[in-house]
Amino acid sequence: FVVGRFDPFVVLVASQSVDDSIGPRAFTEPSGHAALLELASAISELSGVGSLLGPVWLIHERVDWERALSLPPKIRGLHRKVVNTHMTVDGSAAALQVHTTFLPHGPEAASWVRSARAVLAAWEQRHVGYTAALAGSACEAADSRSAVMGALPWYLGAVLFGVMFVVFLMFGSALLPFRLALAILFTLAVTFGFT
Repeated sequence: FVVGRFDPFVVLVASQSVDDSIGPRAFTEPSGHAALLELASAISELSGVGSLLGPVWLIHERVDWERALSLPPKIRGLHRKVVNTHMTVDGSAAALQVHTTFLPHGPEAASWVRSARAVLAAWEQRHVGYTAALAGSACEAADSRSAVMGALPWYLGAVLFGVMFVVFLMFGSALLPFRLALAILFTLAVTFGFT
């Protein structure tokens, strides 16, 4: 079975307008369906994707507009249930479940999230008026890690300055605070593997 099937990533896609004269169509129209299918195809080509489930994709099978209209009765019923659970009634928003071959909280998840977001951004550039967002617990973890790593230099600078200031006040030496700061930096570098 696919590892990520029980904790899938979800791609949420929305159409800003359902009127042809203003912009993109709903996903229940051929042009909107084709745009969603293009996105699903691009996501399926990412490494680590095991399967997709949504209005335009049934596990391992693409469902283009013509195929959706000519599905056998049993599969048509399944497809209708997927459409009912993965698309709004007016067709202005849809969801694609992405099942990965790696654990959604494993070491590959953060890099996969970055790759998937790049695919979504490129798709949005080609399809003005549609928006796409990636959701899932691994996305939150990747965002948290990014925020912490972005703030780390400021925290490290504040701590070093504070320690240097206190040591300067305690001992009155100009050299000792810099020596202590270097010792702290080398200790952290070795601790986190920057050798």
